[in-house]
Amino acid sequence: MSKSVLAYGVTLCFLLFGCNNPAVEHAGEHLDEAGASVARAVEIEKEKVQSDLQQARQNINRQIQKLESNLEETTEEGRQEINQQIANLQAFGRRIDAQMEVVGERVEDGWEQFKSDTGELLRDINAAFKEYFSG
Repeated sequence: MSKSVLAYGVTLCFLLFGCNNPAVEHAGEHLDEAGASVARAVEIEKEKVQSDLQQARQNINRQIQKLESNLEETTEEGRQEINQQIANLQAFGRRIDAQMEVVGERVEDGWEQFKSDTGELLRDINAAFKEYFSG
């Protein structure tokens, strides 16, 4: 018996006997409910990641503004250090912007890796803030 005939037979049996089976219909309903629950959970996670990225971007923008306002009041050596800090923050800002652009696209494809990459980025930013601005 060929594979296509066997597949056709299995499909036909399912259609003839499975569609009227309450257990099969009930299982289908549970799968639909589970799918909706997973979709809601992913949407909540996506919103949290977006919020975290937006907050980090706002913090970076505020810190850049503070540093820029200090540029004129400092020595040449101090300006070089401040400009380096601004450049580092701008680089983090570009990385955040890139993550925010793709957050919606990555929900279905590679979400866990995206979430991991975003967490790593936010940890890097926090470490940089501690290094540069606490003290």
